[in-house]
Amino acid sequence: MITEILDQTMTNPTPKKESVIFVDVDDTLIRSFGTKQIAIPTTIQYVRDMFRAGNLLYCWSRGGAQYSRDVATKLGIADCFVCFLPKPDVVVDDRLEQLLDHCEFIHPNNAVTKQEATTNPMDRSGGSAAS
Repeated sequence: MITEILDQTMTNPTPKKESVIFVDVDDTLIRSFGTKQIAIPTTIQYVRDMFRAGNLLYCWSRGGAQYSRDVATKLGIADCFVCFLPKPDVVVDDRLEQLLDHCEFIHPNNAVTKQEATTNPMDRSGGSAAS
């Protein structure tokens, strides 16, 4: 097993690093008008592209984990997510207000990928990072 890992490292000395991407549901994957839910195609395509690029995607919502799963299933992208979560009410972390200073925030209107999706949306070298 160790030799397999070494062989992989030697053939690819710079292994790709997956990004962890949290995707919201309401007003990100769908817009709701009363009881009607309307898909947001650019974000759905972004989810598919980032999944195909090997990133780890989590779907979350204030509506809860099951609501997140149900919406992703209706949109046909449930298989793109590692799991479904409720949004947290409390975060315990030593970083406090700087907790998310390393994150890139992408508005659903800007969730457009270029033809070649990067394995890391944070990579600003010409991949699919939206501004």
